Amino acid sequence: MPWSLDELGRSDEVDMAYAEGQALPRNLSKPTTKLDTALWPVRVFIAPDCKNPVIPDYTKGPAIGVVVVSAAFRQLVESLDPLPHHFIPMHITFPDGRVQTDTHFIFKLGQFVEGGIIPEQSEIRVNMWQGEVSHYGATTLSPRLMWRAEAVAGRHIWADRHLPATVVVSDTLFARMKAQNMTGFLAIEGRIA
Repeated sequence: MPWSLDELGRSDEVDMAYAEGQALPRNLSKPTTKLDTALWPVRVFIAPDCKNPVIPDYTKGPAIGVVVVSAAFRQLVESLDPLPHHFIPMHITFPDGRVQTDTHFIFKLGQFVEGGIIPEQSEIRVNMWQGEVSHYGATTLSPRLMWRAEAVAGRHIWADRHLPATVVVSDTLFARMKAQNMTGFLAIEGRIA
């Protein structure tokens, strides 16, 4: 069974923000927006009032829609998934002046699944524009999704093109995440038909 990963609303979130003076695109929060390598690493700072500045393995980033992952998560994804994905390096400054590099990355999927979700068996609504599906909208805070087996066969991490902000991992990847005690996310069980 697949697992949707929700990075928001967790007790172990770390409050971070982009450092000023970076020429980052306004739409960086969109799952489909890639970042030119000339803008790497993305500089962020941890809020001074952050009580426990330990960055989880899969968590919200400096803006809603930006997912931050650990080097350990990156290694798992790269060892299992057949497709390349984007891991944008971060330069993180902590309130005590400590700096971390190469420990966490902004994560972007390399490719989206086309027609992977079975809408009538999932907690979503189909939004149309000029007779075509424009996107799916969740009907609950943490929607359960039914996936077409042939659309996700061989994949270990994915999202549907019409619901790109909902990242899903395979049972195999999820088991390895649990075995490594990865933190920072809520996992919502899905199904494959």
